Amino acid sequence: VSEEVIDGLDDFLVRKLGTFLLVGKSDPIVIYELVNYLSSASAEEKTLCKDFAFALSVYQSQSWTIAAEKFNQIVQQYKNEGPAQYYLALCNQYIQNPPTSSWNEIIIINKK
Repeated sequence: VSEEVIDGLDDFLVRKLGTFLLVGKSDPIVIYELVNYLSSASAEEKTLCKDFAFALSVYQSQSWTIAAEKFNQIVQQYKNEGPAQYYLALCNQYIQNPPTSSWNEIIIINKK
């Protein structure tokens, strides 16, 4: 869901997935995952959200190697963890081919 949708939804555990420019849109949006109701959220869900937020912040600071380590830890601990796998692949790509100095955190999605 978008940032606008979660504004005021204090009863939910959410996980920020990043900033994306979606196909057909001109402005990027911050996307969140609705994980669970806060009252029902498990310790594991809360830890995943915390660990992912840290890894994402390291990624956004362009510390690719450290971010890759953090996302890899998440992938190892939480099987089928798609968002962490996605960012791990991006980090590995940036380690091999560092982006230009004009890099920003916005991920462009070209397909529906």
